Amino acid sequence: MDSTCSFVACFICFAWAIILDIAKFFVAGPYIHDDNAETICRDSTNIPTYLFVSSKLPWALKKLNDYCEGNGQVVFVCCASAYVFFYFIWLILGGAWIYPYVKPVIVEGHDQNCDASFLMFAVFAVTSDIVLTIILICFLIAYANAK
Repeated sequence: MDSTCSFVACFICFAWAIILDIAKFFVAGPYIHDDNAETICRDSTNIPTYLFVSSKLPWALKKLNDYCEGNGQVVFVCCASAYVFFYFIWLILGGAWIYPYVKPVIVEGHDQNCDASFLMFAVFAVTSDIVLTIILICFLIAYANAK
């Protein structure tokens, strides 16, 4: 019973992460090479970059895993640690780039030059990334303690 629940929970989290990554890729893609970056918000040109790069990070982990897998466990642990460190820093940067715009744009509606729907998606994406990361850490700890 426990393994079935764990499998279903892992599957739901994995499916959610894939759907979110695809959505981030297609939502941020048109803004990446946008010469008029103020169509999103003034001084927030990093938001599409965060969404685009964070949509590619899980796929980079897969390629990194394929590369490091045949080179021994020490190399794999080093590669995985570097990935986790980069992803953690990237989550902090995403929050620092996105959350300061929430109150003036979405809550108060002061800055009419901002695309509020894009910003709401960015807030949802970075919050989901943080929650999924915490859930993944909990699964990994439970898995390590089960062995």
